[in-house]
Parts: sequence; C-alpha cells; structure tokens
Amino acid sequence: MKNVVKFRNAELVAIGNFLGNLNLKNMASLGRSKLIKLIVAKNADYQSDLNVIRDQFFEKNEDGEFKTEKGGQKLIYKNVSDRKEADQQFKNISDDVAVISITEYSNKFKKLYEALQNYEGEFSNQDALLYELVMDAFDKCFKDGKEE
Repeated sequence: MKNVVKFRNAELVAIGNFLGNLNLKNMASLGRSKLIKLIVAKNADYQSDLNVIRDQFFEKNEDGEFKTEKGGQKLIYKNVSDRKEADQQFKNISDDVAVISITEYSNKFKKLYEALQNYEGEFSNQDALLYELVMDAFDKCFKDGKEE
C-alpha cells in the first residue's frame, strides 16, 4: 500500500462535501470522517496560501479587511497591472496537489475504499466526477482490494 492520496487544492472542498453526503456505516464511516478531517486541514493550508497571495495583490481597509468594489465581493487590486500575475499565482496554488497521508488510519481508509467500490447509490453530474477522483486516488493506494 502506498501511504498517501492526492487531490488538487481546488478540489478539496467539493470532495469533502461529496464524502459527507454518502450513506456509510461502521468502519467505512469512520474512514470517511478521518479523511474529511484531513481534507479540512489541507484546505486550511490552501486558504492560508491564498491569503498570502491576496495580501500581496489586493488593497485592505483600516481594519485590515480586503476592500471590495461597491456592492460586490470583487476585491480591489493594489495595482491593476498585476492582475495577470495574481491570476497565475492563484491558478498555480489551486492546481497544486494536496498530499494526504493515510498511514495512521490505513484500516479505516481501506474499509472506506471497499465501501465506495460497492456503493449501491447512483452518482450523476458533479458527484460522478468526484466519485471518480476519490476512487482514482484510492486505486493508486490499493490495487484490486489488496495492499501493494
């Protein structure tokens, strides 16, 4: 068994929400809960990294909060000419891979993987894509239900 699952930073929230909506029991449910906690921690790191970029490129008010355009949520650039650079940095950090170690709870994660393989519910649209992402990540850790 490999000791990690990998997801893009931009996928973390959607994957966590997807997993949270599944009907799972026993050890598979515990595995899901552990994975969601690890995803939440990785997402906090990602959000922190995004804030570093925001600090670099966007204006703040006297209270230290980011300024927004009137009536909107759109942040105001310190220098509009930096927009391409900011967009590129946001894209890079969003595309970075979050590596989640599953060594500590490997038995629970294996049960989650098995439950997902045999999940009887139907997936469509975004849930189908998220299911594929999660299964691909677990497939790289577990092969045919046997540890590598």
